[in-house]
Amino acid sequence: MATSTVDDDVVAVEAALRGDPTGFAALYRRHVGAVRMAIRDNVHDAEGVADAVQDTFAKAFSRLPALREPERFRPWLLQIARNTAIDHRRVRRRVEFDDNAETEDLADDGLGPDGHAELNDLAALVNHCVAALSPRDATAITMATRLGLGPTEIGAALGVSTGAAKVLLHRARQRLREALVLELSLRAQASPCETFSHLREASPTKAGAHVRSCEVCQGAAEHELSLYDLPSNRQS
Repeated sequence: MATSTVDDDVVAVEAALRGDPTGFAALYRRHVGAVRMAIRDNVHDAEGVADAVQDTFAKAFSRLPALREPERFRPWLLQIARNTAIDHRRVRRRVEFDDNAETEDLADDGLGPDGHAELNDLAALVNHCVAALSPRDATAITMATRLGLGPTEIGAALGVSTGAAKVLLHRARQRLREALVLELSLRAQASPCETFSHLREASPTKAGAHVRSCEVCQGAAEHELSLYDLPSNRQS
């Protein structure tokens, strides 16, 4: 690895440790490609790779204060990536052979099997919709929700100004919401909107455009999404 890149990593790590929001964003931008390649050795589907990349940077961000040699950030990060990919593969194999494995591994948080099933269902739906976004939108959503980064860091990672990052993130969230509404509409066995019911069979593309402007479809999807509320948030 070039000396200049190592030096840049040291500067970025030190900046991140000082609380400079652009420090970790620079590290993300510089190494996300290498992380993705390291993960693909063990995870082969696009959605799984995206999840493992997100988890890798989330772990690196939380463990950064423990990194004693900032000049070794890249190999340290790639080791986290490889371990994360192996963990993802193991979890997937457990789920494939034991449908109850995930529930058994979860801590007793009072949700119960039905609550965990709802959470898993919602998480899978959201992950599917994020994976379907453009790479730029998916990156913005991931950095905001999984890494807890703000517009300044997101802008630095994507090479745009903070103001542009705010607009990009707002639009990415809108597109994610639209994707969720469409998925929920398509999943529903019956729709209160006759127009959508017809278009769903005749032209899925037109059905998607219809959902975005139809108050009936939007309301039905909002109701469906409300069914995923956690028990603690429901009225007793």
